[in-house]
Amino acid sequence: KGRPVARVPSRAEAGLPETGTVFCNFNNAYKLTPATFDSWMRILKAVDDSVLWLLESPAPYADNLRKEAAQRGIAPERLIFAPELDTDLHLARLSLADLFLDTFPFNGGVTTSDALWQGLPVLTRSGRSFASRMSGSLLQAADLPELVTHSLADYQALAIALAQDPERLRALRQRLQLHAVATGLASVVPQQRPPLERPRSTRLQKPQRVVQHHVLHPQPEKVHHQPVFGRDRRLGQVDAQRRGYTALPDFVGAQLLHGV
Repeated sequence: KGRPVARVPSRAEAGLPETGTVFCNFNNAYKLTPATFDSWMRILKAVDDSVLWLLESPAPYADNLRKEAAQRGIAPERLIFAPELDTDLHLARLSLADLFLDTFPFNGGVTTSDALWQGLPVLTRSGRSFASRMSGSLLQAADLPELVTHSLADYQALAIALAQDPERLRALRQRLQLHAVATGLASVVPQQRPPLERPRSTRLQKPQRVVQHHVLHPQPEKVHHQPVFGRDRRLGQVDAQRRGYTALPDFVGAQLLHGV
């Protein structure tokens, strides 16, 4: 209610192909893990003429991801990067995508709300921690529990199945649009971004620092998975050691994919 949305652009205006499935994810770059990226590449490989639409981040994010895609047998041009836009323009372009692929174990929050608000189905994988259950909660509120998966295999299989069944995907979109208000989705979508979060146009200008032990040392999920942030690398490492995590150097998303 009351959220300004600009004119919906054409796919061409957004730099997208006119035909084929458009998977997207507009979460912060630091939420992307090698396991999630691997699953996305397997999905692209299984769905002909599909592309993955991601939010731009500072260099070398795009170059790194395209390089990693090529190493997995995916043409680099199938990864398309969307520039930062004002919120009304960003919301308008969301409807151009066919399916939002969520990240794990750190789900989307505002990004998932934005997608659902615009009628874009979100496929998520839910875990036991708060961060891995945010999108699932929103999907439950939207009466789309079938889009909540609980394993990597199910997440991947459902993404492929939906992309190969346009009618089923279209029905999900229609259900979301029809039930958004009735199911209370409108009441959980923020009318404005939290005051401590930088505007969408600036919040990714600086590389993020995060400590994620599971990225370098995969193991069964723990309830208290969380990123650990520090104002400088040394402080981040001290914080990490105190919490029993392994500290990582500065990175932007795909830099984690090298050497893992």
